[in-house]
Amino acid sequence: MRFAIVALAACSGSPHAPDAEVCAAQTCGTACCTPAADCGDDACACPRNFIPDRPTFVTGVVVQNLPQIPGLLAAIGQFDAAGQRYAELVAYDPAQVPTGVDIDVATASAVKIGFGYQIDANQAIRSSFRAMTGTLRVSAVCADGIAGTLTNATLTEIDVFESLDPIAGGCTMTLPSVTFAIADTCGAP
Repeated sequence: MRFAIVALAACSGSPHAPDAEVCAAQTCGTACCTPAADCGDDACACPRNFIPDRPTFVTGVVVQNLPQIPGLLAAIGQFDAAGQRYAELVAYDPAQVPTGVDIDVATASAVKIGFGYQIDANQAIRSSFRAMTGTLRVSAVCADGIAGTLTNATLTEIDVFESLDPIAGGCTMTLPSVTFAIADTCGAP
């Protein structure tokens, strides 16, 4: 399965001065905005939490060698909510991610969690978010998949093309909880 990553220009919650090279004609009034938000009443508006507490994945695959996450596998599952397609990506090292214990995602190096925002029929993604804080409890992990629960997370809009770093002035949202199982169940009951 091929996952294309294409940024679509739009607006975000924290406007900044328009930059002709970045915004082109994609402004909200006089503000330039990041990709995740919509424009309304000449202001940028970030999306609300779009992630169900137990997404039903319509696809699930584990890939290697994504340049943004060297040394980690990437379990990617796509799900639908409110008539729109989204994705969850869990980057992980199956040899180093413990099961049954709380993992602080802010300091974890062996696991990272992100979400694709609005994926179109051509697999182009509008924007992405990364869990910058929160607690992850992995219930099962192997080279073929991962399952667990992320709670009390803060998601921040990121630059999915380069380093997965936050976008300056990007959207943020809170995620109370999401329980997931992507690709193989790894022997979980």
